[in-house]
Amino acid sequence: MRSLKSTLIYIAITLGFVASYINKSSAQDSDFVTLSREIITRLNGNCRGSTQVRYQSQKLTSPNGRNSVYLNMNIRRVGQANSRANNNLLIKCNPNTADKILGELVIEKDGLSSTTRLGDILGLSNNIHNYVIANPVSFSPDDRYLVLRLDVFDGLNNSWVNHLVLDTLNRYKILAFSNCEGFESNSYLGFISSSEIVFACENPSEPGPIEVFNFQKRSRQRISTRKASRELVRILDKVRSYGSVSSEFAIVDEQQFPPQ
Repeated sequence: MRSLKSTLIYIAITLGFVASYINKSSAQDSDFVTLSREIITRLNGNCRGSTQVRYQSQKLTSPNGRNSVYLNMNIRRVGQANSRANNNLLIKCNPNTADKILGELVIEKDGLSSTTRLGDILGLSNNIHNYVIANPVSFSPDDRYLVLRLDVFDGLNNSWVNHLVLDTLNRYKILAFSNCEGFESNSYLGFISSSEIVFACENPSEPGPIEVFNFQKRSRQRISTRKASRELVRILDKVRSYGSVSSEFAIVDEQQFPPQ
């Protein structure tokens, strides 16, 4: 039978192990938020006119080295005469105008390049009222799935993160699944197998569980992080991200247009 002392040591080590994974994920998330906010702040400069920012996401190369993917994106805030310039919001211009998301996913494979419209992948029209900055963050270990991180801003002070998983063998179509339902945000932690992905579910006021989603079985499992468990340690010990960043996120161009 395990002694009380050894049990307490096990719990302390386990919770520290969990915290290290969550903190690592948070640090990566912070980098993406910083990049996204840089784009958002550039949309503040010309409230009565329009501002367009063009960027290229980081380029991610698959584990086998044959595929590389990145996004070319244009984000535009359409100005209008009554746009306000003095407030405490992240977007200092009137947020209630149509914003255009125009972008493409670029796929480089075996020396050849092809593109797919991002609107077709996301199922979005060009005119929406949110600002979306997208980056590929991981492949699955067998190259089958690609994880896209979306940083979404509503033009006020609200922002959230979503993750999409694309099936590379099915024209990069989105897999229909929802992660961390009932929680305000989530962090991608990694894969534990070719078909199992792990997220950390989060609320501002309390720690959430980790969630394992199996694409083949269409099943999910939630494991509490409030207490130590061998299952939690087993999963976190297997979590990995796959692919290498072959070029960094970059703002390519910024244009401002006078009022119409």
